[in-house]
Amino acid sequence: MVARLLRRGLLLAALALLLGGSGFALFLAARPAARADLPSADAAAVLTGGAGRVETGLALLAGGHVGMLLISGVHPGVTIADLVRAEPAGGRITLGRDARSTRGNAREIAAWAASHRLASVVVVTHRLHMRRAVLELRRAAPGLVVVPMPLPDPEGMALLRRAVPEYLKFLGAFAGISALLPEREAGP
Repeated sequence: MVARLLRRGLLLAALALLLGGSGFALFLAARPAARADLPSADAAAVLTGGAGRVETGLALLAGGHVGMLLISGVHPGVTIADLVRAEPAGGRITLGRDARSTRGNAREIAAWAASHRLASVVVVTHRLHMRRAVLELRRAAPGLVVVPMPLPDPEGMALLRRAVPEYLKFLGAFAGISALLPEREAGP
């Protein structure tokens, strides 16, 4: 009896590992391709936390691809001068300070877009994070047209170190669990 239960337990564990591993492989394969072009929309929203994101948002603004820029999830002590040398076309950059998570970014972007009556927003984040960011934003602002601007991910082991937690967070967001969890402070 015990041996039979042990075999079934091992079989279930192997099946769960196989399904989880397959899902993870599909998650990595389904990442949106990084874009070299700069898309256009009413505005852009940068989710802080990764190299190249703010610079890309500024390039969208400076190039006339968007009319406004939100940098979401900015630490309270950070100023525009800390992020950019000179603010292009003064006053078109907003620092969002309320977001502490991707769900918080989505709420912050949705409120900002609604207050400015925006119909479309380019979302700037890395490939690995894009699907979850877009999923959360579409929940927070269903009528907003979201234009993804995925940036290249880190490579090698750095990618794998970030990919596993991001996969688990994506599964939680996909299942709607992220709305049930308390937001936590963002890391440094």
